[in-house]
Amino acid sequence: MVFFKMNLYLAFFSLTLMQGKLEGNAMQKDTEPRKEEDPLSIPLIDVGGAPLVAMLDTSSMNVRIKSFIKTLMATMLEDSQRKQIQNIVMETLTKDSTTDLIKNITIQELNEELVSDVKTSIPFREQMENIVMETLKQNSSIELIRNIAVQEIMTRNQSGEEIIGDSNQDVQIEKISRPFGVTETIGKTFYLGFLESYGKYGDLYLYIVSSSDGSCQLCIPSTGINTTFSVLSTRVKSFKISPDVCLDHHGIQRKAVFVKCDIPVSVYGLTYLSDEVDGFLALPYEVFGQDYMVTSFTLKTPRNTPHSNSNFGIIAISKSTNITITFRMSGGIINYKATRYGNDDILNITLVRFETFYLSHDYDLSGTLITASSPVAVMSGVRTSYLRNGYGNHMEEMIIPNEHLGRDFIVPKLYDSQCNFRIFALEQTRVRTYNNSSVVYINIQSRRFKEYENYDLYTLQSSVPVQVQLYCNGASTKYDAFMATLPSIQHFKSSYKFPVVNDFKYTDRPQHFYLTIIIQSYAKAGLRLDSKEISNYKGTSTVTLESTLYSVITVELSVGLHEIQQNNDIPFGLIVFGRNKYSGYGFPAGFSVNIKP
Repeated sequence: MVFFKMNLYLAFFSLTLMQGKLEGNAMQKDTEPRKEEDPLSIPLIDVGGAPLVAMLDTSSMNVRIKSFIKTLMATMLEDSQRKQIQNIVMETLTKDSTTDLIKNITIQELNEELVSDVKTSIPFREQMENIVMETLKQNSSIELIRNIAVQEIMTRNQSGEEIIGDSNQDVQIEKISRPFGVTETIGKTFYLGFLESYGKYGDLYLYIVSSSDGSCQLCIPSTGINTTFSVLSTRVKSFKISPDVCLDHHGIQRKAVFVKCDIPVSVYGLTYLSDEVDGFLALPYEVFGQDYMVTSFTLKTPRNTPHSNSNFGIIAISKSTNITITFRMSGGIINYKATRYGNDDILNITLVRFETFYLSHDYDLSGTLITASSPVAVMSGVRTSYLRNGYGNHMEEMIIPNEHLGRDFIVPKLYDSQCNFRIFALEQTRVRTYNNSSVVYINIQSRRFKEYENYDLYTLQSSVPVQVQLYCNGASTKYDAFMATLPSIQHFKSSYKFPVVNDFKYTDRPQHFYLTIIIQSYAKAGLRLDSKEISNYKGTSTVTLESTLYSVITVELSVGLHEIQQNNDIPFGLIVFGRNKYSGYGFPAGFSVNIKP
């Protein structure tokens, strides 16, 4: 392959030449209407404080950038040669084959034309592949150029940093790369609520953890609480709340719980009312959306108890929010303000800041849609569940907005537990399921779910985003069921700071607290729990997803503040759960989600 020197003249000349050529062939694919926009300045190289800059018209950027990659290494080729290379690059990008793209953008060319002092090496090649694959995953050609920055590549190579460790499987990078515009369930402002429980005696708790010291304000209008307290990076901050705060009457109340901090924090809520216990991860307001689907659970015992109500709550954060509720119910009628509502009926309400709306029903409300004119928070669960005909326990989760749902899941079998899981489909979907022995494809209709009982390890791949909930109780007890939102692979993070708590009203022994870690098998050696290698696993299992081997690891923990990270920043999923003889709780430790710019 012939190599050419690149300079500023070449960049501008090649772009000018391509503008005419591509508009006659490759740009014929661009059928969207165009409009005048400001040109975009893209830095190519920054060596010694003298950046090279190309000014590009963003109205046709999406197509031109793909060809612009080629101009980093080409000069004035003959027309036939130019078209040939253009077709290779365009075809490679169209197929989203980043391996072929890296092969065409050879290391030798980058060495000779861009960074003469960078040595060709396998780690460097892997880092280049990782950068390009991560960027292509976002379908943003502009960001591709920004991230293939020579200075960044040079720095990473000289430091010897390993980005993807000892694995060379393409799918793992595509599956776990964190997208641009990403945020986490760590924030400074939170709105949340607590749903009604059958138990009435005990307390509600907030637990707050942070990586830095600061202060937080807690405001609960229904009780008159408005207080400020300090948060330390070395401790779990807990705050006890009266059960009067629970959303416990149909309709509108003023029962929001508001937390505002001057440092980024994670917030967890737990209900300890009699033996009725469960916990949830609170989402910061940046993650809130306008569209939700209720994900609940109802399984009654032969006693036909009236306490196993499916329920949900809505928390308003704006001055005025119009909300439409489209019911999905497996049976029965809901009476609200002298009006009867059945399946597919619509209820419209308006809430102002700090107001909440609560409904419960004897039949499962899963699949009910909530659409709001501005972002809201939504809680969903079961007043008292009767999983596998055991005694009841409270279930509650803060629901992820529809825009943040995932597609690919590793469904773990939790240690010393019997679990069900449900796949909730917002729209009609086809899901590939695999349980280490067979592949089965299932179809789920819009606003319906598929439930698996007492399952073993599963992988799920859905054609559209879905939500997956776990419903678990101990293998040797009937009492301690809990509900936990399962993070998809797209939700994985590379580090978590979280609490393990024990404020059960009744300290019935035995008590155990666990972590379930879902991680690519090659990366588990890089896990560090409280700055130490994990040496004692309670259980491990493996499953394959898209040719990548994943491990599900269980670790038993003590009560207190903990932190876990992967040394090479490989994302993984984390679920925290604990139980005593009569009660149990579980929640995801955190999420990584895409935020619209």
